[in-house]
Amino acid sequence: MAKAVDNTIYCGPCESQHLTNVADLWCPNCDEGLCSKCMEYHKVLKSSRVHKTITIENLTTLPDFVRNIDHLCSSHDNALELYCSVNEETCCADCVSFEHFECPEVAGMKDTSVKMELTNEISGLEQELIMMGNLEIIKVSTDMPFPGVKSQLAKCLYDIQSGIDHIKLNYLSHFQLPFDTDINICGCVILDDERVIMANKNSNNSTGGLHIFRESGEYLERIFCPSKPSGILIINGSSIAVAFCDEYCIKVYDSENFKIKQKPSRGYYFCGLSVESEWLVSAIRDDGIYFIKCSDGNILKVLPSYIEHLSYVNIKRGNTLVSDEKKHSVHCLNRDGETIWTFSSRAMKGPKDICTDAFGNIFVAACDSQSLIAISSDGKPAKNYWESKTA
Repeated sequence: MAKAVDNTIYCGPCESQHLTNVADLWCPNCDEGLCSKCMEYHKVLKSSRVHKTITIENLTTLPDFVRNIDHLCSSHDNALELYCSVNEETCCADCVSFEHFECPEVAGMKDTSVKMELTNEISGLEQELIMMGNLEIIKVSTDMPFPGVKSQLAKCLYDIQSGIDHIKLNYLSHFQLPFDTDINICGCVILDDERVIMANKNSNNSTGGLHIFRESGEYLERIFCPSKPSGILIINGSSIAVAFCDEYCIKVYDSENFKIKQKPSRGYYFCGLSVESEWLVSAIRDDGIYFIKCSDGNILKVLPSYIEHLSYVNIKRGNTLVSDEKKHSVHCLNRDGETIWTFSSRAMKGPKDICTDAFGNIFVAACDSQSLIAISSDGKPAKNYWESKTA
């Protein structure tokens, strides 16, 4: 769902054209918002003319777990329009052909009334949520298509998080480089095969570059880089983008053999990297936030920034998060580059890389204070989750 921190929902078709228009209606079948102009096309297109839409006002009254119910089959990408009462699950036409052909009770969703009853398991979960803090239960009535099943609803309820105070970090692996000097890790990514890549930002020929580990922490190899990497990002399962500020370029590597596939952009002092759709996003020191097309390096737009020491960037829910390592602050900017909020703390010195989780919580690695800071999506509550004993 395309929305900003202020919960504004934007038109999906307009966003695909890099336009910003507020949505008036929501289409559950397309899983995106529609402005009044795009709605006119939506009503006449053969593929969408029968879709039922609801107003944004009604959509926002629904609980998150209702809005997140799937309306498309994850296996066949078709609409979930059928219900199998034998297996108690929704399905598409292809599911019936391949998986439910022997089930005697498959009917259309319009002809089936699916009554979902809270099981003892969900009731127990409700009690656990109450123990986590004040919980208000609101019953919502809607005519929005609801192709959910009990197991899916239970999973959505289990996924509810109540904020950064309830985040728990578990120790998984210890990563030890084969040297103990000239270490300046500026970024880390995890590939689909669970290999871990760390970018070491120093110019030493024997220690700089990219370092590859197994998920267990076992060291595998070093990929030599002629200059210091300043940011690293996975574009897709087979490509890794690395920024080199001293070379004023971004290089895209193949994740299997780590050979350079392309150099989509050069000529700027690139720092941290993020990605939005097919666009690379980079913080350019003393300039702004650049949106760069991965395939050809064309610059889509530039968000000018008054932040003097832009370091790292992360795109989340349409907003841009940037760190200023000299002024020890993190800023959240809207689509026009205007500041929504700014966060600073004595516990966060030299903030660099930024990442977010599925619930909008923000995690900042602070180099100078050697700490990991968690910030809520509105920039207010924060918690220091880890601090070096030597800091």
